[in-house]
Amino acid sequence: MNIPLETILDTERCILRIPKPEDNNCVWTASRQPGFTDGMTWDPPKTQEEIEENRQKLLERWKSGIDYGFSICLKESGECIGRIAMRKTEKDAVWNVGFWLHPDFQGKGYMTEALACITDWTFDVLKASSIEAEHATWNTASGALLKRCGFTHTGHNPEVPEEEYVLKKP
Repeated sequence: MNIPLETILDTERCILRIPKPEDNNCVWTASRQPGFTDGMTWDPPKTQEEIEENRQKLLERWKSGIDYGFSICLKESGECIGRIAMRKTEKDAVWNVGFWLHPDFQGKGYMTEALACITDWTFDVLKASSIEAEHATWNTASGALLKRCGFTHTGHNPEVPEEEYVLKKP
């Protein structure tokens, strides 16, 4: 599937768009917060150059159709406040969502807007049959968010440890 890099998704207070170099500072400052990357699938970047390298890799994955990563930006100011991505799984028509929000913007409903928006887009545009998600067991806020957005808890993986969720096509 060929999704243009210029794709912009709209919520009430945010836009979701391809990450730009000016968004790298959001990644840097968020990842400097103690415990921020605990339980995530990525380690905090060691340098700001590493963030740009990762952004470039994200663009390549986007072009290949296996990963659509978006910066979450405030409509009013354009400021980047987090990231959300849909990644193709090995299962046919099943995608996996990952997300994070800068600690300065958590608890204000921004991620609820972004997650609802990207799941609708994934069903409509990517023709997903279902969307999977995981979160670290201790991260109960992510579990509450997933449930709020219609995901069903499907299990606990003690090896990681993480909780697993699924959202089926409406």
